[in-house]
Amino acid sequence: YRGQSESFANLTTAEGAKKATWIAAPIISLAALAYKWYLEAQEEEKRVPAEGEALKRHTLVNWSGTQTVTTRTFHQPQTLEELEQLVATSHAARTKLRVTGAGLSPNGISFEKGGMVSLALMDKVLHVDKWNKRVTVQA
Repeated sequence: YRGQSESFANLTTAEGAKKATWIAAPIISLAALAYKWYLEAQEEEKRVPAEGEALKRHTLVNWSGTQTVTTRTFHQPQTLEELEQLVATSHAARTKLRVTGAGLSPNGISFEKGGMVSLALMDKVLHVDKWNKRVTVQA
């Protein structure tokens, strides 16, 4: 329409409404779609993962706040079998996986953008031997 200035004043009400709809409909559709994606992303961030499921795009900060990393996946296995499966899957896919602790390192050496594993949920008592005064726990 370059060089052809056409105002809405010369159009009838029906023609103006039709032209306005033709112009506004794609813009409104894109805005609605963007808002839908935004809401889905917000819900994904709030969603609590099922047992053994990895968090997506999890941000970790060390205790002093000097190091930050946002990982693609953050795993928290609860059993040895879950951990073994996770390691096997990562090895087969040739993806990096790093174990993280409590985040006390001031240099962020345990941080990995690809994927991280926290063993914090592996905290169960497996066996108590009263006779030998020995307790076996997950770690």
